[in-house]
Amino acid sequence: MEIAVLIWIACGIVAAIIGSGKGEGCAGFILGVVLGPIGILLALASSGNRRACPYCKEMIHREALVCPRCQRDLPISPVSTPTPVPPSPAVSAAARAAGRAVARAFNHTEITTIIGIVGVGALLLYLYVR
Repeated sequence: MEIAVLIWIACGIVAAIIGSGKGEGCAGFILGVVLGPIGILLALASSGNRRACPYCKEMIHREALVCPRCQRDLPISPVSTPTPVPPSPAVSAAARAAGRAVARAFNHTEITTIIGIVGVGALLLYLYVR
């Protein structure tokens, strides 16, 4: 049983290494720990949030306007904007305000980092109690 847990943690570490190159290290770790070898394959298949600079080929953030390495202005990539959905009348104004406050407080990376830390803590607690 301990061997299986170590293999799953190793899958998480490998998926985190793959994901960190794509800007999604914590999400890769979570995929690897939860799904094992399948998580590694998903981390390999994900496009990530980075793209190559057309001039120096450095991996940069997808929405960057200037390359941090060669300092050249980058062409603006088309960003797809989702069509806004009108709010449901059943959703109160307080719930919408709370949702906006949470969205401002946390971004995607922070949430996945928190989930990853909690998951690793739960796994270590399980191994300690056992």
